[in-house]
Amino acid sequence: RVDILFSPIVAKTAAAWGSPCDLIDPKIDPGCSVSNMKDMIYIAPPASYAGETQSAESLLETLAHEFQHLIYFHRKYSLNASQAGLENPYITEGLSHLAQDLLGYQSDNLYHVADTLDHLNVVSLPNILSSKVLGYQGEALDTAQRGAGYLLLRYLFDQAGGDSIDANGAISDRGGIKWLRGLVEQPELGIASLEKATGTKLSE
Repeated sequence: RVDILFSPIVAKTAAAWGSPCDLIDPKIDPGCSVSNMKDMIYIAPPASYAGETQSAESLLETLAHEFQHLIYFHRKYSLNASQAGLENPYITEGLSHLAQDLLGYQSDNLYHVADTLDHLNVVSLPNILSSKVLGYQGEALDTAQRGAGYLLLRYLFDQAGGDSIDANGAISDRGGIKWLRGLVEQPELGIASLEKATGTKLSE
C-alpha cells in the first residue's frame, strides 16, 4: 500500500516528491529519524496548479513518476545493502519519465523532449551518466537533461525488445521489461549499470 499525502506545502518546492527516509527504519539509520515508516508520496493539491495540470490524468501521471522513484530506491539501495554512492539524478528522472510513458501518460514527456531538442547544445551523455551528482543549473537545462535521460532509457528499453499490448489490454514482455528490471535491481550505478544491463560499451 502506498499512502498519498496532499499538502499545499509541497507546492512551494515541487509538484510531488517521495522521501527515501520513509522507506528506512530510523533504528537502523539514525539519519532518518523523521521517517514515516511507510511508502508515501507527498503531492501538491490539484488546486495548486492551473489549467490541465489539475486533471485526474495529470495527477496519475505525477503519481506514476514518484512511485517509480520509491521503487528504484527500494530495489537499488534497500536490497543492495553494500551499495555506496548516489545515482545521477537524470538516470532516476529518466526512469520516472519512462514509467509515465509505459503506463500511458505521455503528455509531460512530450514537453520535456521538446525542451531537449531546443537545447541540444547543452545536453551530453556525461551530464546524464556521470557518477558525479550534478547541482541544479536552471530550469531550461534541468528540463532538457530530464528529457535526454528519458530518450536514452526509452531507446535502450526498445532496443532490448520493448513490450506489447494486445487488444484486451494485456501487456507482454518482448525483452524490455526484463531489461528494465535487471537495470533497477543490480547494484551498479550510472554508466556501469547501463553497460551491464545492455551488455555493451555505450561509448562504442
